[in-house]
Amino acid sequence: MKLNKKDKNFLLSLSRQTLEKYFLDEKKPDVDEDSLPEKFRQKLATFITLTKNSELRGCIGQILPKFPLYKDVINNT
Repeated sequence: MKLNKKDKNFLLSLSRQTLEKYFLDEKKPDVDEDSLPEKFRQKLATFITLTKNSELRGCIGQILPKFPLYKDVINNT
């Protein structure tokens, strides 16, 4: 599946929201799955890389799809 710039920005924003929410109250963000486009509800594998000042801080991911794309981003962040 190809993601356009808007899609990539959404997933980046979701990852950032996940980090912020977890550090504030140790919970994952609530996402209304029905409001998401179909492409974000497809089961796809993700790989998340965290950097700070262009330096690698950590990375985690899956090579096999287990969850919808948006959930995989949340789970791997």
